[in-house]
Amino acid sequence: MLRAHPELFVLPRRQHCLELLGEGEGEQAQQYFNDMIFAPTRDARRTRYLDDLLGQLQGMIAGNKAQLNLLEERHSTCRSIQDYLRVYFPAFDRGDEVRASKERSKGRLHWTTAAFGELIGGDRFRCLVCHKPLTLRNEPNNRMVSHLHDECPNITPGIRSRLPRRNRPPRLNP
Repeated sequence: MLRAHPELFVLPRRQHCLELLGEGEGEQAQQYFNDMIFAPTRDARRTRYLDDLLGQLQGMIAGNKAQLNLLEERHSTCRSIQDYLRVYFPAFDRGDEVRASKERSKGRLHWTTAAFGELIGGDRFRCLVCHKPLTLRNEPNNRMVSHLHDECPNITPGIRSRLPRRNRPPRLNP
């Protein structure tokens, strides 16, 4: 699992480390981080998000974060794991939503952006890959595709291969 899904490997272990910090067990949290998180992930495939997770946790352990809101951290960890499962295992607990997330184009089945984002209200979406809220007023499908291809820091080759193609302007033949 570590090689294929390092983020999924780190998230629950990160939460355990935060729980140790919340209980005032700083030394135990540092040891757990070194042995159970940092050492195994040293050679794992990296994304910016994974590096940020590890860096933030290291900072919290070192005492750079004065207040730790465990309830908020638990919610964030659960949301991140849920998002991860929805992106990498699209049929997991989604039923009709997953069927609506596919379309046929030139005989091949493609994923629409619904498989990679969720509407959180009005014109606000949340990218399930990087967990960032996005405002997509005009053409949200095309804007989400653009975000995923060009801006999303957590995009991996596995996700990129499942993305819808970008809308390209027609080429003019001279």
